[in-house]
Amino acid sequence: MRKFATVMVFLGLGCGLTCSLLVQSAVAQRPQPDAALIARRNATEKELESVAIIERKVMVPMRDGKRMQADIYRPKDESKKYPIIFSRTPYNFNYWDVELGAPRDMTSVLETVKRGYALIEMNERGAIFLRATTTFSDSR
Repeated sequence: MRKFATVMVFLGLGCGLTCSLLVQSAVAQRPQPDAALIARRNATEKELESVAIIERKVMVPMRDGKRMQADIYRPKDESKKYPIIFSRTPYNFNYWDVELGAPRDMTSVLETVKRGYALIEMNERGAIFLRATTTFSDSR
């Protein structure tokens, strides 16, 4: 029994050391934020804010009573109507890039608004931040 306990202590110490080295290695390998990329992303976001009315995380009611999150971007000039591009995606469209600590690349949204379109981005049912579930069959 004593031999077994000694082996277990040794294995425990070895695992602790190995785990500690793995964590230190992962932290050391984490890419450093690219200052130039962050600056470009912030500049794009600032330009978008100057030309667009931005509404983020708007909860839009659906026919079945569920609400789905959408981001809405439209030109600031409200003197005329604009065509709308409606985009649903199963992927996270949130504007903030958590890993980078800056806005995501908003150049396509900026170009869409500059060309005179309103853009609505919405997650599909059952995707991120939604209170609705996906149904693959419909009675209609």
